[in-house]
Order: sequence, then structure tokens, then C-alpha cells
Amino acid sequence: MYLPFSFVDIAEILLEVLLILAFAKIGAEISERINVPAVIGEITAGLILGPSLLNWVHLSESIRFLAEFGVILLLLQVGMEMDLREMRKVGGSALGVAIVGIVAPMAMGYGVAVAFGEGTNQALFLGASLAATSVGITARAFGDLKILSSIESRVVLSAAVVDDVLGLIILTVVVGIVESGALDIGEAGKLLLYAILFLSIATALGIRLAPPAFQWLQRNARGSGTMLIAALVVTLALAFLAHEIELAVIIGAFVAGLALGRTKQAERIERDLYPLAQFFVPIFFVSVGLEVDVGSMIQPQVLALAGALLVVAIVGKVAGGYVIRNKGIDKFLVGVGMVPRGEVGLIFAAIGLATGTLDSDLYAALLVVVLVTTVITPPLISMRIKRQRAKTEVPTTTVEPRGGWLKVQEGVVELNAAPADSAALGVALEAARLVAENEPDSALLEWIDQSSDGEHTWTPDSRRRLVRLLSEGNRRSWRLLDATGFLSATLPDLADELDHRRHDTTLLDPAMLMRLPVVERLTELIGPDGDARARSEVALLEDTDLLYLSALALDLASGYEDAPIAAKDLSLDIRMPQGESFRMISSAEDAAAFRIASAQVMGLAEGMQSEAMTEIDTVERARRGYLLALALGFLNTVHRNAIDELYEGVLDGVEQPSTD
Repeated sequence: MYLPFSFVDIAEILLEVLLILAFAKIGAEISERINVPAVIGEITAGLILGPSLLNWVHLSESIRFLAEFGVILLLLQVGMEMDLREMRKVGGSALGVAIVGIVAPMAMGYGVAVAFGEGTNQALFLGASLAATSVGITARAFGDLKILSSIESRVVLSAAVVDDVLGLIILTVVVGIVESGALDIGEAGKLLLYAILFLSIATALGIRLAPPAFQWLQRNARGSGTMLIAALVVTLALAFLAHEIELAVIIGAFVAGLALGRTKQAERIERDLYPLAQFFVPIFFVSVGLEVDVGSMIQPQVLALAGALLVVAIVGKVAGGYVIRNKGIDKFLVGVGMVPRGEVGLIFAAIGLATGTLDSDLYAALLVVVLVTTVITPPLISMRIKRQRAKTEVPTTTVEPRGGWLKVQEGVVELNAAPADSAALGVALEAARLVAENEPDSALLEWIDQSSDGEHTWTPDSRRRLVRLLSEGNRRSWRLLDATGFLSATLPDLADELDHRRHDTTLLDPAMLMRLPVVERLTELIGPDGDARARSEVALLEDTDLLYLSALALDLASGYEDAPIAAKDLSLDIRMPQGESFRMISSAEDAAAFRIASAQVMGLAEGMQSEAMTEIDTVERARRGYLLALALGFLNTVHRNAIDELYEGVLDGVEQPSTD
């Protein structure tokens, strides 16, 4: 058989990819265990494999292509995980922090580079590289310290999102200036206009056209991989278009993510993209390390430049915090939260080296800045919190005040009185439900933070409040409970699942970490604008609370086979009575059985355990299993029809339509 490449070339590429993936995963695992971002371990893997140490892997054209594709996927994910509605809510404080945090380090970085004798293009690129802020690293830092609910955290994360968008525009303009060879104000203005127009027009059209297009595709597609391929086609098309109008290809990938993230199929696309990202994105981070010669990093002139850039990189971001006028916000903490450059800074550095703007010494100096700012942020925040946030005792009472423990005034949730530990769990769940559409005030946040360490007992009332939270809450609700430690104290399995997501380097936006997809789809299915068949079925259920709790159990399961185990663990967490616990476990198991059986009907799976379906012995149980199977999502028309047919068959086989 004829191959266009020699066997030696193919074998060499395969070996290099093998080594990159293996060392990247080992480095990421080690980093996680010592509380360092996984990206640091992946870059270190590149340093070890490259010319600095082992010299086993060389950055060939093939590896460069895989790394570039990894960057495209990374920016696609960033775009999909960015909530434009949250950006519209960005206040003046966050916008001011973002602008100062871009302008100050960029200007000071340019000045430092010029002072060290670098040319205009090099100085401009180094300054621009210091403007970025990593959303992922910032969210991880605040999340690990359980302060995501704080005012400071919300300002920082909003400002970091603005940084991402403005940073991409700056990158496009700077690359264009560098490639033209001179600083031409007219050319720079043209590139800036192109970037803004492309972002605005392509995003507007994408958001309008992508949802109906992918909805049509879901109804008519037969192949299991069609949705993923369509998403990649859109991404590569926009990346190519961006390149053709002299913009960076990652701008196109980012815009594609913004558009695809607004489709109802976004979660399915993200799920299908996940294994691709796990393959390609680590290759990019390893390639960053492959480009570095450790010997060049320890040269006096490189260390001197890196040290100077590091100072302005930190000072410039910290200065952004001091534009806030609100006296109740810790300005220094906000500034420190903007310090990490993370994956965004690495993309800048890689592009600078690829375009020839940065030589090996400048690249090494910039890499030092990116790595150090990424690593030092968590301990800096921790020290600030310990110094500035000594907890004060809040008086508690066992008597609920008139009007309830909580009140909402002008969009702000306030605490009327601090309840004792016996009522704290219920009040915290109710507060989480209310913050889905409102802002918590500082006193409420302080009380929840303090109360998370108390003794909490699940009662029928608190379980009812949990169900109401599941049906009416959103990601903001879960972020509040997770950030204050209430989840780890009262729902440890859910807290563990969210913590696992937070440590996943392919998930960059904190808002996406708090999703409960099955619960969300169930709410949408049976809502006023939901599925007609599902709405009619749920109206016949006698116990909808059990339906929502079973959906939460399915969100905690890593696969269909784990559904009963997850349901059992959840029932233990919330102290469900034995009878209710059995029904919840069987409901999760039935939903999985419906999905497995329907896949076999369509010829997509083998070895279905048919006995699981025969255990459904009541209409109530069949109805719960059917609704939960629909809520598991990712259904095209054929798959939905298969589940409907199975449900009809189960109903025909049930002898008595009594409840279980």
C-alpha cells in the first residue's frame, strides 16, 4: 500500500505524540496534587522533552499543526463558555478594572522593553502580552479559597471576561503592525476597525443563524457525529475567514464559540469536543515548553528583563483595582485577582515566537512572567484573605422574624435576621434560589460563609427547599453554595463533582462549572414552553419532588452504569427515608435503562440488560423513568421516537396503574 510519507516519518510523529501526551498527563497529575494549575505541569513536560533536557521531541511542522489546532479548540471553548448576558451586566467597576488592567501593564511593559534596548515591534508585543488575564486561573484561585461569591470575585471575573475580548482585539492589531514592519497609525486603525467589525457582525449573525441551523440539524441528522463535524466546520470556516481579512485565526474560533454557545445543542457539542480538546490542547501547552531552552532562561539579561516585566505585570494589574470607588470592596484583592496570565498569555507568547517578533531570549523572559504570575496568585490571595477578612460573630436567633428570614429589595437579597444552626440549611437553600435573579448583599454572604461550618441536618422541609432550588435555581445559585462551603458540608457528592470540573483545564469559565445539565433540561422540558408530551406526563405524576432529586442524582453519575450508585449516595447525603430512597434509586436506574434500550433499538448499542426494563412495575415509576430519560438529553428525532415506543411498550406491560 502506497503512503505519501515514509514509514520513518510516520513512526517518528507517532512516537513524539505518544511522548507528549504521556508526559503532559503525568505533569498535569503531579501539578494537581501539589495545588499548582495543570497547565504548569504540561509546560514543564515540554521543557523536559525538549532541547533543554532530554531532547526527545522536536517541534516539527506536524507538531506545530497539532498545537495550532489545539489553540483553535481552546478559543472555541472559551467562546462557548462565555455568557454574553453576563457581559451586559458588567458594571462600571469591572469595566474600569479591565481597562486600567490592560492599559497600565501594556504601557509599562512597552517602556521596560524599550529601556532594555528592544525594538519598537518587540516592545509593543511584550507590552501587549502583559495585558491579558486568565479567566480560568482566576476562577480557580477564587474557587479553591471558597470566595467565588464575594463582591471582589464577581468584579474580577467580569473584568477578566472583558480582558479576553479586548485582548483578542489588541493581539490582532499588534500582530498586524508587527507583520507590516512598522507602526502605521492608519494601518493600525484599519486593523482595529476590521477586528471590531468582524467580532460584532460575525457574532451577531452567528447568534441569530446558529440556533435554528443546529436545531434543524438535530431533527434531521442521522449520524452520531454530524453535530460535532458541523460545529468544527463552522469554527474552521470562521477561522479561515478571519485569516483572509488579516485577523488572527483564533478570533474566528472565538466568534464561532460565541455563536455555538447560544444553541440548544451547546452542551452536546461541548461533550463531543471534550475528547478532542483533551488530545490537542495539551499538545499546545507542551509545545510552549518545547520552544524554550532552559539555559537561555537563566542568563542574567533574560532574568533581568523577566524580573522587570514581572514587576510591571503585577503592578499594572493591581493598579486596576484602585479605580473602584466602592469603599466596601477590597481594592488590592481585586487587583491581585487580575494578575495571572495563564493560557491567554501563553497564546500571546506562542504567536510572538511564530511570527518572529520574539527571539528565544524574549520568549523565555515572557514565559517566566506568565508562569510566575500564574503560580503566585493563589498564595497572594490567600494571604490577603487571612489578613483582611478576620471573621466576626453574627448574632443568631431561633425565632423567625415577621416576613421571614430573607427579603428582596430592589434586586438585592438581604438577611432579616441570622438564624441558628437548626434553620441555617433551609435559609441558605432559599437564599441560593433567590440569588438566581438577584444579588446577595454583603451581610448575607458573610452569614452564609460563617454558617457553612455549623451542624446541618436534613429535614423534610430542607429537602423540599432543595427541590424548589433545583426547579427554580440556576448556575448563580450553585456557585453561591459552592463558594461558601455549604455544598461540601451538606451535599458532599455534588461538591466533589463541581470540584472535579474546577480542576479540569478544558473548562475555563466559572459559570459553566456550576451547571446541572439534567436538572436544567428537565426544567425546560416540563416548563410552559417545553415538550408537549413531557408536560402532559408530568402533570399526571403524584410526586414531582422525587423527579427533581432523581435528576440531580443523574447529574452526579459519571455514566449510565453509575446512576444507581449516585442516587444512593445522594439519598444518604440528604437523609432520605428508606422508601423514598429506593424510589429515587430505581428512577435513576430506569432512566438509564430507557436510554440503553433505545440505543439498542436503533442499533447503536449491544448487550442491553433487558431485565432492567421488566422491573418497572407501575405507571408512576415508568413515567418518572421516561421523563428522566428525555432529560438526559442529546436526542435526535429517531432516538426520541425509540424512547417513546419503549415507553408505550412498558405502559402496556404494567398491570395496575397505581403508584409505587
